[in-house]
Amino acid sequence: MVLIVGFGLVFLGCGGSTRAVLLEDQPGELSSEAVAVLADGLVTADEYRDQFDVFRACAESMGLAIVDVEIDPVTGFVAYGQAFGPDFAAVGGDGCYYAHWHRVSRVYETESPAAGFRDERQEFDLHLRRFVLPCFEDHGYSTVPFGLDDPDFEARMADWHDLVQSGLCDPGS
Repeated sequence: MVLIVGFGLVFLGCGGSTRAVLLEDQPGELSSEAVAVLADGLVTADEYRDQFDVFRACAESMGLAIVDVEIDPVTGFVAYGQAFGPDFAAVGGDGCYYAHWHRVSRVYETESPAAGFRDERQEFDLHLRRFVLPCFEDHGYSTVPFGLDDPDFEARMADWHDLVQSGLCDPGS
């Protein structure tokens, strides 16, 4: 096993494209939609979201409930869960996943410009959800989520700062 992993690292190198690795020998056949999306080697944000919708429709047509779908407002990355019910693989959900979503999502999430901002922005989003928005709700401020690119970002953070300084809200850590 170590030899195979070592060979892969030497053969691919650390600076090589992730596309070749992500598209090799993964289970299942690609759908015609996924083939079209991946044809130019890039996945746009619109293609990514559209392909998630195709995957979701396929899975739901098999009786699987795709739930808690969230689209990160900054990166556009999709997060989702599966409600308890039929076993995903047993009813063919793996076929939907690999045919429509797996490779498209992997390429987009590793190659898109947003990939570099994922950790920092996810940390900010988590802080926003845990501390800022609940505080805003408690004190009558707008609770519409906002991000670093929001035109009202500075004003909303100034409101947050004032609430924290007055001792009305937990600053988090």
